Amino acid sequence: ETGCALYSTGVISGHDLTSEAAITKLMFLFGQGYSAEEVKKMMERPLVGEMRSDANALKILRESIENQQGNIAAGGSGGAHQHRHPAAWP
Repeated sequence: ETGCALYSTGVISGHDLTSEAAITKLMFLFGQGYSAEEVKKMMERPLVGEMRSDANALKILRESIENQQGNIAAGGSGGAHQHRHPAAWP
């Protein structure tokens, strides 16, 4: 549930990146002149094998968050589902 809350506020998932790899990737992407929005998208996919690619798992997480937000907007609690942090995905 914490991972979903963070994701919904705009936090970018590091998936299985180490902190060192994440910092290096950020420095590289911004150094290449990409915009913040482009960097955000590129951080969620592998560029050179630095992370596992699990686009389906990310799609499921996004859909789950959208459903949860829809339930909250409709007056539901939105907290009935438990989600694993993306870094915990197999």
